[in-house]
Amino acid sequence: MNQPTVRITVRAAFGYMGGMPVKLRRVLDVLEKVVTGVTALMVGALAVFVGWQVFARHVLNTGQFWAEELSIIVMIWIGILGASGALWTDSHIGLNVLADRLPPTAKVITRALSDFLIAGFAVYFFLQGLQLVSRITGTWSALRISIGRTYLVVPISAALIVLFSTSKGIVRLVEHFTPSSPDSPE
Repeated sequence: MNQPTVRITVRAAFGYMGGMPVKLRRVLDVLEKVVTGVTALMVGALAVFVGWQVFARHVLNTGQFWAEELSIIVMIWIGILGASGALWTDSHIGLNVLADRLPPTAKVITRALSDFLIAGFAVYFFLQGLQLVSRITGTWSALRISIGRTYLVVPISAALIVLFSTSKGIVRLVEHFTPSSPDSPE
C-alpha cells in the first residue's frame, strides 16, 4: 500500500515569498509606506508653509522668517528621506540601458552588485551624517532649534537605504539562484 508522501520545501516551511521571509518583506513594505507617508505629509506641509510665507509677505507686508527656515528644513527632509523610500519600490531614477541588454544571470548579478554598492555608500553616508549632526553648531534664528539636529535625516535615511538595498540585493540573488519547486508558494 502506497503511503502519500508530503513534500515540504525549505521555502514553504519558512514562509518564503519572492526569496525573502514573508514577515520581513511585510515589515519592509510597511516601513516604506510609513516613509512615503511621512514624506507626502511633509510635501503638503511645505506647500502650506510656502503659501503662508507668500501671503504674509505680499498681503500682510511682513516677513515670516520661521516659515522660510521651516521650509528649508522640510525640503531637506523630503529629498533625503524620499530617496530611501523610493529605493525599496524601485521608483527612483535609474539607467538600465546596459543592464537590460545582459543575459538574465548577468543582469541579476549586476543589479545585486549595484544594490550592495548602494548599501556600502549608505554606510559611509550614515557615518558622515552622524559627524555632520554632531559638528554643526548654532541654531536657526527664528525657530530656535539646533541646525545640527535638522540634519538627523542624513543618518536616518542612510540606515534605511542600507536596510532596503541590502535586502533587495539578497532578494535578487536568492530569487534567481534558488530553484523553485511546484509546491513552493510563489
